[in-house]
Amino acid sequence: MDPRSLASALDDVLGRLQAARDAEDWESLPALDEEARALIQRATVSSGDRPPAGAETDVRAALERLSEFYAATVPGLAERRSETAREIKGLRQGQRAVGAYQNTRRG
Repeated sequence: MDPRSLASALDDVLGRLQAARDAEDWESLPALDEEARALIQRATVSSGDRPPAGAETDVRAALERLSEFYAATVPGLAERRSETAREIKGLRQGQRAVGAYQNTRRG
């Protein structure tokens, strides 16, 4: 993949990552993350070819935008995950309480 196409692909996956995050489409994020990682790997491996003037700058800029997205997003996603875990724990406790109540009513 030539550097300009790579920069475009990096920007494309960044846009889709942002859209998935904004839509809270958590199921799409792992696949998009894998796609981003593959593109990052491709961008960081030296191909030995000299890219057109300015193309390396385009790839670096796209990588920087992707890095900024991850830096801004990952902490929020971790907090969201913890919040969801707390909610699930609360639901389970509620279910156990209902079960215990039902058992005492039958007894």
